[in-house]
Amino acid sequence: MPFLIGLGGFIIFVSIEILYQLSDLIVRHRVGIGKLFLLLYYYLPYFVAMGVPVGVLLSIFWTFSKLSEDRELMAIQVHGISQKNLIVPFLFLSVLLSVIVFFLNDQVVPVYQSRAEEAMSKYVLKKPEVFVVENVISKIGEDQYFYVEKYDEKTNTLWNVVIFKYGSEEKIVTAKRVQKREERWYLFDGRYYTVDKDGFLKLDVHFSEMELDITEDIENLLRVGKTPREMTGKELKEKIEFFRKVGIKPSPWIVELQSRYANSLTPIVIVLVGVPLSLLFQLRSKSWGVIFTFVLVVLYQGSGAWLSAMGKENLLDPGFAPWIPNIVFSVMGGLLFVLLDTAVAYRIREFLTRIFLLLIFILGTSLFSSQVNIVSDQMERLTDKMLFLGNVEITYKDATIQASKTVVHLNKEDRVEYLEAIGEVVYRKKDTILESDRLIFYPEGERNLLFHVRGSTIVEIEGEKKKIYLSGEEITVEGSKTTVDFGYITTCSEIPPHYKLKATYMEIRENDYLLAKNVVFYLLEIPIFYQPVFFTSLSDKPQPFSVEIGYGQNPYLKTSYNVSYAQGLVFFSVKSVLGEGNWKEFEWNHKLGNWTVNVNYEESPDSREALVKLFDEKNVILFSQDEGYKRTYRFERKEKVMNGNLNIVLEKSSDGTYIIPRVTLKRASFKLSQGTLSVSSFTHETRVEGEGSETSGTVNLSFRSVPFFLLQTVNVNTTGKYLFENRIFDEEVSFLKVDSVWDFQNLSLGKLITLDDKIYAGIYRSEESGYRVGNFFTTTLKVPLDPFSFESYYKLYVVRGENLRKFSQNESRNEVDLKAIFSYGGFHSSLETTYDFIEEEFSDPYLKTSFSFKTGNLTHTINTTTRFVLDDLKKSYTRWEFQQRAGSLLNKLYFTYFYDKANIEYIEDQMRIYGRDFLFMEDPRITAYSKVKVDPFKLERFWIRGNFKREEIVHSIKLDFDGEDLDLSYGMKNGDPTFDLSISLENWSVRSFSVSVEKALHCLGARVSASFGRDFSLENFSVFFYIRDFPNSGIGFDSEEGLGVNVF
Repeated sequence: MPFLIGLGGFIIFVSIEILYQLSDLIVRHRVGIGKLFLLLYYYLPYFVAMGVPVGVLLSIFWTFSKLSEDRELMAIQVHGISQKNLIVPFLFLSVLLSVIVFFLNDQVVPVYQSRAEEAMSKYVLKKPEVFVVENVISKIGEDQYFYVEKYDEKTNTLWNVVIFKYGSEEKIVTAKRVQKREERWYLFDGRYYTVDKDGFLKLDVHFSEMELDITEDIENLLRVGKTPREMTGKELKEKIEFFRKVGIKPSPWIVELQSRYANSLTPIVIVLVGVPLSLLFQLRSKSWGVIFTFVLVVLYQGSGAWLSAMGKENLLDPGFAPWIPNIVFSVMGGLLFVLLDTAVAYRIREFLTRIFLLLIFILGTSLFSSQVNIVSDQMERLTDKMLFLGNVEITYKDATIQASKTVVHLNKEDRVEYLEAIGEVVYRKKDTILESDRLIFYPEGERNLLFHVRGSTIVEIEGEKKKIYLSGEEITVEGSKTTVDFGYITTCSEIPPHYKLKATYMEIRENDYLLAKNVVFYLLEIPIFYQPVFFTSLSDKPQPFSVEIGYGQNPYLKTSYNVSYAQGLVFFSVKSVLGEGNWKEFEWNHKLGNWTVNVNYEESPDSREALVKLFDEKNVILFSQDEGYKRTYRFERKEKVMNGNLNIVLEKSSDGTYIIPRVTLKRASFKLSQGTLSVSSFTHETRVEGEGSETSGTVNLSFRSVPFFLLQTVNVNTTGKYLFENRIFDEEVSFLKVDSVWDFQNLSLGKLITLDDKIYAGIYRSEESGYRVGNFFTTTLKVPLDPFSFESYYKLYVVRGENLRKFSQNESRNEVDLKAIFSYGGFHSSLETTYDFIEEEFSDPYLKTSFSFKTGNLTHTINTTTRFVLDDLKKSYTRWEFQQRAGSLLNKLYFTYFYDKANIEYIEDQMRIYGRDFLFMEDPRITAYSKVKVDPFKLERFWIRGNFKREEIVHSIKLDFDGEDLDLSYGMKNGDPTFDLSISLENWSVRSFSVSVEKALHCLGARVSASFGRDFSLENFSVFFYIRDFPNSGIGFDSEEGLGVNVF
């Protein structure tokens, strides 16, 4: 009976699991209950074979639990009978069951598995009854077989293919890739072997492409193979032998075959493990028998599945992997069986029992315990209380309390009513640490009262976690809520703090808000500002309320409000400037499903502006009113068209202007078999004003062809624009222009000659009309004769038309560029000129040279460019450039030598230090430039710009001298203090001077800046003290705007 319960329970469990995994497909494809039962019926032999070990193990545990409960085991031992004898009947039964399991796995399961796969495809997956199966051998003819490792049905591509044919000769064809083209199959990158009947290789041919000579469609051939589980043992052996003969690793088939042998012995292995375990623990509860059965079966079959998978991937030996669980469990069972009836067995049982009970206790207390634990040096019990003295530590859930003395007050039922901790009390919970004189804890409501408290907690403000210090006469901690009576909060750890917000009542809700009443802001113990209520958000939502006050020539008060709710946010601010009026701003954002409503209103003493917008991802409906009270209504639609962005706008204004419509298309492209059509930009707009209208637009199209014949590609670019008044062509105000270029690129004749041809065509229609047609033909000839090479670039541009100045390409040209090059080692030179066939003359030739060499780590390069002026050789000149490079340093010195003057007018130098560390500078980015006039000698220009790091401090420098005036600035950031200096000299007298210093004062920061005019006359001075954790909050003075406060 227990055997059938275990077997039936296993079958029900795996059946439900399969139906659960297929639930989405069952519902989607409306699979009837009859078809589901048919599917489970086909899987039943496989479930029975897998469930036999469960039934055997449950039978063992239930049988021995019954014997233990009835004291039968004790009676057997009393009569001197060894417990080892009890294994014999189970072994006989397990041998019988092993034969049955082997028969099921080898003969019954393969047949039913094939039917199950067919039923799955037909009724559940709704696919053809046959489908592509990879990693199988398919018979494709008489004594001919086909194998494919991977098949991509979308691209009709097969990977790692083997074709094998028996006969008087064995023929083997392998290919890395097989692909279908024009209803024919072709093999790529493969080999063709022929082996005679004696096993000698007769033919071995490698091919890059070969047509596959198989009459039947491969897609049908791939659908006839069997998976390893659908094969009998005999078929598996044949496949393994065949795979080895053709050089393919048959790992999945070996694993399947060995798994059948190993699984057939599972009942015997279970008996060897289950009987000693039952006799060792002598469990009397059938429930524990079920638990042990579940644990052992999961370990046994789970490890078997993992190890078999590793064998299929050749991570383990395929023939050995399925046997590892049997070997391990058999060894363990045999060892336990040998130890039965010995003293060692009793000691093992006692030790394991204690460990097991300890684990149960730890698990139970950790999951279900919420009790208060108190540890102290001394404890005393009184009538209605308990005293704990000396190093008292109280733990409850995630809270810990330490104190010198604790009194636990009990109620009439002798339960804890509350406890009181006295003397050097420290309360810890998550990120909160509070120190107080006395604490009262109520376990029922999990409420803590602390008196004379100072402590800290961590809250998130504006997306950043900050440590807040708090102090108060009385603090209550209840869940995530903390209240403070007559206390203060600050982010400064100093005592006394440099600044604090002192209030009669504060409430902190974790990750939600901070509320304070009757708040006074203290700076260096000096009261600065009072506010009745202070509220700030501790979540990622905007701050609900802020106040800003300014004093000086234009005193002002600005208040801002943010009200957030589930679907949106409301913002409102008012700025009142004394003597000038009020500035108001209102904004409302609200979500309506996929739509969003945005309302924005701004008002000043001189104007009002309003905007109402309703939009989603594609549509915008808008109403606006500008400063001149002009109202505009607009509808806008956005779409993705041809991989580009299409925008359509309809608009109406209160001045009688209509736009119907404005169409914009950008970055659109469409691929054709001949090439790609692209729309870089297209705009069209029809604007109606009163009785008149205006239609205008621009277009920029291009087409790029695929390579064909000798042409690499053909590019066609068309640009145009148009304007029509009142929808007619009025030559006085309207115009139309279209221009196209046909570019036939890279017509190559070998590697020496390259031809290129462009055809231009354009028209212009207006008051002054015109047209232009042209052809621009170029050819490049290269002749390499190492170390020389010669190049020529011929250009023929023929233009015809009227009013050619309306077009960019408007001149005829017929010329050839000639270039001779010489290269040897580090020396390179070239001579270049152009001959104009129309003017029948050569252009001035250029001689260019370059020579590079090294001295140590320094690389030197000398470049020259000489222009020979043919009309007057004395006017020729040479530009010299001397370049030095070493690591991050690059220096260039250059000048021009004029032969007619026999002198140098200017010498220029540019130095760059970039990237790598240089001297004392880290990661420098510095450029310096100088320009010197030679005769008379004078420094005309010098400047340095850039920055570098030194440890964490960034230094920036800027110096500019133009011969008369000097500007200098230097800054230092990320340090303490931060420093900025700027000075400007005019004729060596001070034109302007400014300095700014910022210094950290622990929790506060101070920023002082001053600017001076000519003769150091003071123009502005400001000082600002701010809270470092909140840089925009503080108090300051400016000589122009006066005193300003921005705290809340």
